[in-house]
Amino acid sequence: TLCYKRKIWLYSDRDGVLDNAYEQFIYDIKQKDGIQRYYVIQDRKEEIERKIGKHLDKHFIRYGSIKHKLLFLESSKVLTSFQFLTYYNPFREGLEWYKDTLNFQLIYLQHGVLHCHTPWIYSNEKNQIDKIVVSSVYEIENFTKRYHYRKQDLLVCGMPRLDKMDKNKKAKQQILYAPTWRANLIGELVDNKRELKTQVFKQSNYYKQIKAFLQSEKLQKCLEENNYTLVFKIHPVFREYMDLFKETEGKYLRITTEDVDLEDYALFITDYSSFVFDYIYLERPVIYFLPDKEEFEAGMHIYRELDLPLEE
Repeated sequence: TLCYKRKIWLYSDRDGVLDNAYEQFIYDIKQKDGIQRYYVIQDRKEEIERKIGKHLDKHFIRYGSIKHKLLFLESSKVLTSFQFLTYYNPFREGLEWYKDTLNFQLIYLQHGVLHCHTPWIYSNEKNQIDKIVVSSVYEIENFTKRYHYRKQDLLVCGMPRLDKMDKNKKAKQQILYAPTWRANLIGELVDNKRELKTQVFKQSNYYKQIKAFLQSEKLQKCLEENNYTLVFKIHPVFREYMDLFKETEGKYLRITTEDVDLEDYALFITDYSSFVFDYIYLERPVIYFLPDKEEFEAGMHIYRELDLPLEE
């Protein structure tokens, strides 16, 4: 058993996202167990305050701040929904000088169910993860057989965000379309920011096919006749490209980069997004639309195949 200096737990999502770390923090902060808990804010401070109140201000810390760095060095646990170092590590440079002081357990809450084949990212020997929260028997088998974790490394309790979802809530007459991003259409992550490749994006099948779908007369007629609204949720990595789709908006079609209440939607459309498992949990129908299947299978994204094929 490791002997930690103080009982400090830090919770991290990433910029533009309130995910499993946020939901876990909201639950944990109510516990009276002597643990000091802090949620790391990348942005959206006002939105978070509106949701949970300013009374928790003292438990919010700004990403990369002096306070974040000091608490990071003294933390006993870091709970993160994104495992890349840059998302939870406040030291953009100079971390090597402090490595001998770090003594925290890294809990990976995930931000979905891992179904894409990415052993070079998630294999046990490739990262510093100590424990992983999983939601299914499939994940137990996947993480142990393909990614070399021990069963005792897996916390079989389900993603925190699933706990707030109401499976019995009646859906509105709304459809959610939420494709995932593509690595070849935006720059590398540097200091939590990405360089835009606007012209490359506009020339891609990903953009052309999605825009053609949204502007389809057949789609518009279908939505109007059935009085349904389609909400196109742009992936947070692509949110700077939102204006390229603005002209497709209309009475029955809305575009957003903000969080949505998943239970509100009667149907889910996606490509490879792990959001699909939230809708499996809700027992709602799913449609797959693959606008750039050939490019994907050729390796233009960070993965080119799935551990769990779409057909399954």
